[in-house]
Amino acid sequence: MIIAPRVIFNLKTRQIGQTVRAEGVQEHLKKSGVPTMGGIIILIPLMITTLLWAKINPFVVISLLVTSAMGLIGFFDDITKVIRARSLGLTPRQKLAGQILTGLAAALAIKYYPGLRFELANSAAGGIDMSASATQMPVFGALDLGSI
Repeated sequence: MIIAPRVIFNLKTRQIGQTVRAEGVQEHLKKSGVPTMGGIIILIPLMITTLLWAKINPFVVISLLVTSAMGLIGFFDDITKVIRARSLGLTPRQKLAGQILTGLAAALAIKYYPGLRFELANSAAGGIDMSASATQMPVFGALDLGSI
């Protein structure tokens, strides 16, 4: 809420906005000039507040890295639209490849980080150690998915 007005103002003054094809759907023309790269309004406060108030551990670091990587994919998509002055940014294949690589890197980091174990909160026992291949599912409880 604090940075959003300033970011939007800067994007508008720099004319960093959505380009819409004139031959496209007429309803999309009203999006022309709408500032793009607004994801930074979410990412900056998320990173700052997490670094200030979260207990830093491998899970937090991996989550921040994954969030940053997904933000970079969005940034490259938006900057491609701005540089090329057209409505098409990265291709769906490029976006999906980036997302898959990010997910695989995170999964491998979690799986092979030495000594990394999940602790599932349990009021009776104070916590239950879970392997990195386990997950907590509503209704089913803790499930060990085994090795990949």
